[in-house]
Amino acid sequence: MTDKSTPQRNKGRFVKGLSGNPAGRPKQDSALIREQLAEHKEAVIQKVLDLALEGDVTALKMIMDRIAPTLKPVSLPSAIEVPDGATFTEMAKIIINQSIAGEIAPNEAAQLLNAIQQLKSVNLTEMHLKVSEAPLFCLE
Repeated sequence: MTDKSTPQRNKGRFVKGLSGNPAGRPKQDSALIREQLAEHKEAVIQKVLDLALEGDVTALKMIMDRIAPTLKPVSLPSAIEVPDGATFTEMAKIIINQSIAGEIAPNEAAQLLNAIQQLKSVNLTEMHLKVSEAPLFCLE
């Protein structure tokens, strides 16, 4: 016999329309904490500043992270010349060769190769649709 508050399982899955967590997400105290911080923000900022000036490394890091956040790597745009009418394979070879030569970053090459793969997939799907929609002719 199963409890009505627990949804029945069907082949390892929850039954459609019944929540696996009927009590919902537990309530968070973040709104209350934000209110209290807002009331005392000047005092908190002053305390962190005082600790930093006394040499507290954690307080220093906290302030520095706000003043000068860690820089994220940024890659500049790269120009890749691909001849008109190049096949997907030819485009991929050009990208790989430019990556090996150091002309484009490896992560950029990976993104471009992924884009080519997506285009190739779309192209094959479109071709399949055209072929499947074409009338069939029988010669007798």
